[in-house]
Amino acid sequence: MIIAAFDPGLSGAVAVTGAQTTNSVYDLPTMGAGKQVILNGTALADILARVQVKHVVIEHVASMPKQGVASTFKFGTAFGQIIGVVQALGLSHEFVRPNVWKKALGLSSDKEAARRRAIELFPGLAVELARKKDHNRAEALLLARWWWEARG
Repeated sequence: MIIAAFDPGLSGAVAVTGAQTTNSVYDLPTMGAGKQVILNGTALADILARVQVKHVVIEHVASMPKQGVASTFKFGTAFGQIIGVVQALGLSHEFVRPNVWKKALGLSSDKEAARRRAIELFPGLAVELARKKDHNRAEALLLARWWWEARG
């Protein structure tokens, strides 16, 4: 079985993993420019269909204190678009709070620590995790890892 794990948001990522497949990670596809950037649902659906995902796990996130109204709205819109694409494709899915999967993997909210841990667990994807801003990719991969350990 192949699963997709989402670290949601416009700068988020999706990891695709399976017992008999090569692991991969993608930045969430977007379209538009500047303040008009939105998630590209068609491109996301293409990724999920192309790799034949059967189940999806989505980090169940909420707005953060002191986050602006506009950025909260954009984040929530992207989160909703992910759910919409997954449902439109008829994929089984579940939501997991960050504290649940991070605690199980011994992680804190330190994004750099998550990136380093993902490189340790997925050395074949070290190039995709090389930049500091690749922490979203790392978290998507780690969420997938958690799913396989807890549910797979």
